[in-house]
Amino acid sequence: MNLLFSKKFSKVTLRRRQLAKSYQSNVALSYKKCYEKFLRRSQLRLKSVVSLRKLLAQLIESRSKLFAKRKALRARACALLKSNVGAKLVEQ
Repeated sequence: MNLLFSKKFSKVTLRRRQLAKSYQSNVALSYKKCYEKFLRRSQLRLKSVVSLRKLLAQLIESRSKLFAKRKALRARACALLKSNVGAKLVEQ
């Protein structure tokens, strides 16, 4: 008979080993959960950053369109004032 296997462990030693194993598995599970949570949060952050960039691009585009319209209206108003039509409108 092998001497390594013939040694009898007390119940306390076995219980300690069992607790140590369960503690290690719990720690591993908690680390895994924390890592998964971190990944989810980072993906959400990435999605929110992408959506914010899209919104910002839309805002800049609409703002530039608005400025172009205002510039065109201003040029048209200046042209009308310089022409006779503008002078007649001012007289009325």
